[in-house]
Amino acid sequence: MKAIAEKETYKGHEIVVYYDMEPVNPREEYENHLGKMYCVHRRYNLGDLTFSSTGDLLTQMLLDYGEPPDTQSGKYWELWNYGAVSSDLDLVLSYLDRFAFYLPLYLYDHSGITMNTTGFSCPWDSGQVGYIITSKERVREEWKVKRISPKLRKLVYTALKLEVEEYDHFLRGEMYCYDIPSLGDACSGFLSVKAALDAAKEVIDYELKEEQK
Repeated sequence: MKAIAEKETYKGHEIVVYYDMEPVNPREEYENHLGKMYCVHRRYNLGDLTFSSTGDLLTQMLLDYGEPPDTQSGKYWELWNYGAVSSDLDLVLSYLDRFAFYLPLYLYDHSGITMNTTGFSCPWDSGQVGYIITSKERVREEWKVKRISPKLRKLVYTALKLEVEEYDHFLRGEMYCYDIPSLGDACSGFLSVKAALDAAKEVIDYELKEEQK
């Protein structure tokens, strides 16, 4: 039996919002994300790619988002010659700063899991598990610009945070679907009760408008 989160009658139509008991993983279902999540964990498959070690994660990020350094960047050659290891964290990140925007990913694991980009207060059940990253080239293509302004930089970080928030809703099982029985219309994948209600109301408004034609 579906668990009801909220009911509301709108313009003569009942809207029922349910908890989505089989939520779709947004990292698997949608392909238009700006960022890519690289994670390290031995028990969970997280984000887009999950690795068994920090060294493997850093090496893959380097290969995916870096470029072989020129002769003026000799200090980075060791990353390409020997691969990234956990002790090279600062070196890898300073190098990726040239080509990408990224944010850390933190996981809290206690009676369920939750993720954010800022960290949690409990040091025993939480810690950093990876990064969400996007290339500067992708940003220029998405926004159709040649130069990334400070304003655009903020928009990029905001977009990355929103992707993590969306994924966190999935991890916590806090996703919703609506049903409009009188119209035989239902839809899932909403991150809040309000979002589900708003979408249902748009459907009702559309149907009433069509009836008046």
